Amino acid sequence: MIRNKHCGSGIRWTLCFGLVLTAFLIYSVVKDNNSHTYKSIDPNETLEDLRYAVIIDAGSSGSRVFIYVWPPHTGNPKELLNIFPLKDHDGNPSMKKIEPGLSSSVGKSAGAATDYIAPLLDFAVDIIPKKHHKETPLYILATAGMRLLNSSLQASILDDLRTNIPKRYSFSFTENSAEVISGTQEGIYQWISMNYILGRFDHKSDAPLVMVDIDKQSSESPVIFRKQTVGIMDMGGASMQIAFEITSKVQYDMLHERSKENIAEFNLGCLEHGAEHMYRTYVTTYLGLGANEALEYYNDYLISSAMKNISNGQVRKNVLFRVHDPCRPLDYVQRINRTVPISGSNETTADTYIIFHLKGTGNFDKCRETLRLVLTNLTGCPGSACVLNQLPIDFSNSQFYGFSEFWYSMEDVLRIGGKYHFYTFQKEAKAFCTTRWPSLEKRYRSGLYPLADLHRFQTQCFKSSWLTVVLHEGLGFSKDYLQLQSSPNTIGGKVAHWTLGAALYRTRFFPLGDIQRETKSRFGKSTYPVYMVHLNYLFVPCFMLVVGAIIIYLRRLHCLHPNHVVNLRTFSHSKADDPDLGLLIDRNSYSR
Repeated sequence: MIRNKHCGSGIRWTLCFGLVLTAFLIYSVVKDNNSHTYKSIDPNETLEDLRYAVIIDAGSSGSRVFIYVWPPHTGNPKELLNIFPLKDHDGNPSMKKIEPGLSSSVGKSAGAATDYIAPLLDFAVDIIPKKHHKETPLYILATAGMRLLNSSLQASILDDLRTNIPKRYSFSFTENSAEVISGTQEGIYQWISMNYILGRFDHKSDAPLVMVDIDKQSSESPVIFRKQTVGIMDMGGASMQIAFEITSKVQYDMLHERSKENIAEFNLGCLEHGAEHMYRTYVTTYLGLGANEALEYYNDYLISSAMKNISNGQVRKNVLFRVHDPCRPLDYVQRINRTVPISGSNETTADTYIIFHLKGTGNFDKCRETLRLVLTNLTGCPGSACVLNQLPIDFSNSQFYGFSEFWYSMEDVLRIGGKYHFYTFQKEAKAFCTTRWPSLEKRYRSGLYPLADLHRFQTQCFKSSWLTVVLHEGLGFSKDYLQLQSSPNTIGGKVAHWTLGAALYRTRFFPLGDIQRETKSRFGKSTYPVYMVHLNYLFVPCFMLVVGAIIIYLRRLHCLHPNHVVNLRTFSHSKADDPDLGLLIDRNSYSR
C-alpha cells in the first residue's frame, strides 16, 4: 500500500485546527456568559439608580450616622454589592455625630431615645432622595455604652426606638434593625470592612489564591481556593481585639476545643448554601490589655512594689518617695498621689497621703522585662488560668493589620508607621527612651511632633514596650514576623470603619432581586433549569466537531487508497487496447 507523504501532516494540521476552533468557540461563549453586564459601574453616571443604607453607631460617648450607597448589582451571584460611603461636596464621607451616648436616655420620658436619635435621622432624611426612603434600610447598632446597662434598661431603650421611629420616619426599620451588638459582632464587622476594602472578597482567578478547608457538608466541595484574607488587631485604651480567618480543619479543631464561643461562621454571599463567600473567623477581646488600662495597672504595680520596701516608721503624712521607672523617658518625673493604710503602734490603721515620684530611667529592655510580669498578672499566663493563649497561626502564611495603638505607637512619635519590624521598632524606641526628657520636651515644644499630644509623648516609652510584649510574649508572634502592617483607620483613602462591614453583611441578600431581573432579561421567563439555558451555545462547537471529523475521515480514505484516483482518459485508452485490463484493475481493487 502506497501512502501519500503529506497525509500524516495534513491530518495533524486539520485536527489541530479543529481543536483550536472548538476551544476558541467555547472560550468565547464562556467569556460572553461571564462578562455580560458584569462590569464596573461609575456611580457618578448612575446617581438615579443608587441604593442607600443608614447605619448608626451608638457608642459609649456619642452616636454617629453613616450613609452607604451602591449601584445596582451586576447580576453575578459570585459578586458582592459595590458598597461605599456617600461623600459630601468636599469628598469626605457624609457623617454626623451627637453626644453623649444613647445610654444617656435611660430613665427619661417616653420617646426620649427616639428624640435623642432624631438629629441623626433628620440628617439622613435631608441627604437621601425622598423617593428612596421606603426602600432604604435603617440599622441602629449599639456598642460599649449600652452593653454596660442591664437587660431591662437595654430593652426599654430599644422598644422606644422600635415603636416610635416608624411613626416619624419612612425608612425600612424592622424589629431586628435596632440591637445591642456584642464585642465579637463588632470585631467581625471590622474584619469584614478591612478585607472588603483590600479587595480580598473579590475571588477573580487572576489573583493569587490559597486553599481554604471550609469543611461544610452542604457545599459542593469541602475545599475551595480563593484570595487570602488578612487578620486584624486593634489595641485601644481599655482592651485589645483580634480577628482572623480559620483556614484549616486542624486550626479549627484546636480553637474549637479551646474557646468555641469565639468562633463565628457566616456567609457574605446572597446564596445561603454557596461556599464562595462562606467564612469562619476567630474573634476575641482581651479586657484590660488596652494601653491606658495597662499603664494604670503598671503604675499600681510599681507603687505596691515600692511599698513592700517601706517600713511603717518611714511613712509620714505628705512624705515623698522616689521610684525608679524603666518605662518612662530618661529623667522624666511622673508625680502620683496615693492614700495608703498604715498600721499604728496600737494595732489601729489610718489612711496616709503619700506622694510618689516615678523617675524615668529609659531602660527599654528592663521595661519589657517588668511588663512581662505585668502581663502574667493580668492574664494568668503561663498557667491553666491563662486567658491569653498563643494562637495556632501559621505565621509564615498569614498577614495582619494593626489599628489604634499599633499605628499611634509607630507613627505619632517614632514616625515609622506601616510595616512592622521588631528590631527596627526596638531600635527607634530605645533611642527615644534613652534621650533625656529636657531634650525631648524641647523638641515637642518646637512643634516637631504634630501628630502627638503631650500625654502621648510622655507615655510613648511605656506604650512601645507594652505593644511588643503583648504581641510577642502574649500572642506568640515571632520577632522575625514581617507581615504585620500598622494602619490608620483609612486604607487607600477609604475609611475602614466597622459600620461598612455591618452594611455589607446586613444587605447581603439584596442582590437576589437584581440577579433574578438579570436572568429574566437575558433568557426571558423560561422555567428551565439554568444549565439548560446555556445548551444553545453548545450547538456551534458540536457542529464544528462533526464537520471536522468528516473532513479527517475523507482525508484518511484518500491516504489509504491513493490508486483510486485514476486519469479517466488514460484508463479508457488502455482498456481499448487490452480488454482484460479493466477486469484486472477491478479485481485488484476488491482483493485488497
